[in-house]
Amino acid sequence: MNEEQWEKAKEVLKQWLENVGGKENVTSAVHCMTRLRINYKSKDAINVDSFASIKQSTIALQSFSLKNFSIFKFT
Repeated sequence: MNEEQWEKAKEVLKQWLENVGGKENVTSAVHCMTRLRINYKSKDAINVDSFASIKQSTIALQSFSLKNFSIFKFT
């Protein structure tokens, strides 16, 4: 990843973090090749609809019964 790609990735990650309620709302996070899974404290702090406006977020899927939120396809 070159410097320009890294800067773009940091901006997207910042937007993601803001839209899941900030670092205060995240209890843990894990990733694989296609998604970022976030465990959270409060679902009310998550702005699901905002992910549609972030270019690198194709799908935001929530499983509120498991206190898990996934963001798919970071490119």
